Amino acid sequence: MTANISVVVREDKSGTTEIWKKSLAAFDSGFNTIVGTSSKSSFVSYNSSNPSQILSKGWPTSNIRADTNGGVSAYVLANAGSIGYSVLGEVRFNVTSGGPEIMDRRRSP
Repeated sequence: MTANISVVVREDKSGTTEIWKKSLAAFDSGFNTIVGTSSKSSFVSYNSSNPSQILSKGWPTSNIRADTNGGVSAYVLANAGSIGYSVLGEVRFNVTSGGPEIMDRRRSP
């Protein structure tokens, strides 16, 4: 049996995003080339004439966008097969209280 993994990222600018990106970039130089290490939660764009040319770094457009750490952790908690990053306090809050309402802000590429 195979299942897809849904990746959830912060939509807003955050220090959590910057720390996560810098950690991943330290392990994989390809990550830095495509996504970068900025605290902004931008999404990658490519040159339509030359798809191998990156115009701006960012998350893949297939990622699900959530507002705040609470939004990311609430989405992951509520959706099997999803993965994201958050601060521990927000995860604990969502596990114990059910957390904030979740919005799926998936955008088509």
